[in-house]
Amino acid sequence: MHDAHLTFWVIVPEQGTDEIVRALRNSWLRGLRAADVMYCVANGSDGRDAALHWLPFSRPEGTPTSREQFNLKGEVFDIWAKEAYNGFLRRKVFMMLQEMARRAALRPPQLDYAFLLDADTAVNVSNLRRFLGALPPGGVARVYTGRCLQDGLAAPPSPTRRKEIARFIRLSERYRRAGRVLAWNERLPPSPGGGPGILLSRALLTHLRPGLEACASLALPFAMGRGSYAGGDSMLTRCFAMLGVRCSTELDLGLEASPGTPSRCPFAHGCSLTALFRKNPPWLYYAVERHIGGRRAVRAVVEQFDGLGLDTPLHDVISFHHVRPTTHDAAMRADPRCAIRLHTDKTSHARWWSSSCIPHFCLVGAPHANSTALLDALLAHPDVVRPSRRSFAFFHRPHVIAAARGKPSVAIPRLVSAYSELFPQVDPRDFRLTGEASAGYMYSHLAATFFSSTHLRLARLVILLRDPVSRTLRALERHPEQAVEASFRAFERCGAARLYAACPQGVEFAERPARQLPPRAGCVPSDSQMELAVSPPAVWQSWYHLFVPRWIKVARSRLLLLFYEEVSRQPTRSVVSRLYRFMRLPTDDHLLARIDSPLCFQTATRHDFANATVRRLRSLMELSVSTLNEQLKAAHEQQDDEWLPRRVPAEWMQPL
Repeated sequence: MHDAHLTFWVIVPEQGTDEIVRALRNSWLRGLRAADVMYCVANGSDGRDAALHWLPFSRPEGTPTSREQFNLKGEVFDIWAKEAYNGFLRRKVFMMLQEMARRAALRPPQLDYAFLLDADTAVNVSNLRRFLGALPPGGVARVYTGRCLQDGLAAPPSPTRRKEIARFIRLSERYRRAGRVLAWNERLPPSPGGGPGILLSRALLTHLRPGLEACASLALPFAMGRGSYAGGDSMLTRCFAMLGVRCSTELDLGLEASPGTPSRCPFAHGCSLTALFRKNPPWLYYAVERHIGGRRAVRAVVEQFDGLGLDTPLHDVISFHHVRPTTHDAAMRADPRCAIRLHTDKTSHARWWSSSCIPHFCLVGAPHANSTALLDALLAHPDVVRPSRRSFAFFHRPHVIAAARGKPSVAIPRLVSAYSELFPQVDPRDFRLTGEASAGYMYSHLAATFFSSTHLRLARLVILLRDPVSRTLRALERHPEQAVEASFRAFERCGAARLYAACPQGVEFAERPARQLPPRAGCVPSDSQMELAVSPPAVWQSWYHLFVPRWIKVARSRLLLLFYEEVSRQPTRSVVSRLYRFMRLPTDDHLLARIDSPLCFQTATRHDFANATVRRLRSLMELSVSTLNEQLKAAHEQQDDEWLPRRVPAEWMQPL
């Protein structure tokens, strides 16, 4: 396999230029020769990097810097701003094309192939070089290729659409020989699809150089018409077609086997350029292919998959488009902590979408156990994006509960979207996390169903429990006697089982709804006192054995269960280090040295067990504690898990 001299021509925005170039250099462009990468900006850019490739013209004042400034819900509402934006890009691409052609014609030439791409594109360089290795060496073949069509999300190459361009080229040659000009048909396929980039060979650039000036007029206002496709890649399609060149397919390049000729395809998965130069990130195609088949339009895909966490990206593709480069990983691997969510306007086209990571962690319980101290430790890590609020109490909101009533599984996709919108957007290639701490989620059946869904399959959950007696007293504040007295009377009269069955939240979490319990002397099941006995949340929220088993089953190996008493005795570094390791956050001594302050835990309070209220509370909690202890032992017998303790703290079990 020969080593083609490949140069990268990156269209870099004029705002935030240095930051973008720095990210590109530190990610997938790392290791390439500086002379082989052209970071192209117009004069007037805020960039000060000495390696920038300056184009000798400036962005006109008032030109939009992004599509969002002239586009609303996928529909253009300011045609003049749109044309100012596209016209500037067309001129920028044309000047880059001129410079490529100049360098290709030098002796010796300074490139074999030029790869034109946007700054928000990442390219698998090794796959690209393998592809070039299957082409004639030295860039001597006339190669102009990319996606070459915009048929559908995963549609195969369309011979019909390719023939339309080929027919225009043949007719235009006849017109030229007759001294006439064939007008461009606006219904022709508009673009090869910029997607991850457009590849041009030295031979093609040298051949086209004498006639390129004929395309200069395409950069003029409205020279490309008023349609949707009027950007730089569309201009290349029209320019090259006018000069007698169409986008090369795998058939044109001889990569597919023909009768009597062996295939020169370097990839085991085939050489379809539509697949190799994909416009959208690979996980989108894989998800569509897996869930509804690859023949549906993008609009239908968005309608069905908006807000969902889809499968992680494939690794055998060349592009990962519309994703900002990152300093965390130079390879094309996906962040294993990121469940990707596609979000876009449902009325828009394929190009109007973006992706983000679904929130990665949640501290779900229990109240008054100081979960905020653990959240503060997480937020201190540089790879954690701070949410706008520490706690969103999302699953306690009436409209959320109403939306999930009856068929929660149907509502989950909508809830994923609504829940994710509460958090700052985390780009899938940023290798960063975000999350929250809402201790009340531990008692929400809807929250347990939500975090058990496939969309949240990567989310990490933390439960911090405190001695039930201490936690209840802390929750009841100054006057616990009255609430505890009602629960204790019901406990003595009817027993713990009847008390647990009267707790709606506990019954909701049970594997099987509570059956009719046998009557007990002195206990009237319909007694209104039973409702009063379980009405103070401070009491039933300490019956951990009713709720924790469901979370263990829901989260399996992605649940970290901690005890307040044990955490408060451990060194801060030890607790934080374990927490970071559970979240798969990178850590080192330098980072831990910055987190040397205590986690704001106080030593667990030792109560005077002669106090009547405390003694009654201990009686109320004794069966719950012993049951939880047995549940933890049983969970370890089924599956040994380093994040799950084998028993409750010893002080929880001390006798009265």
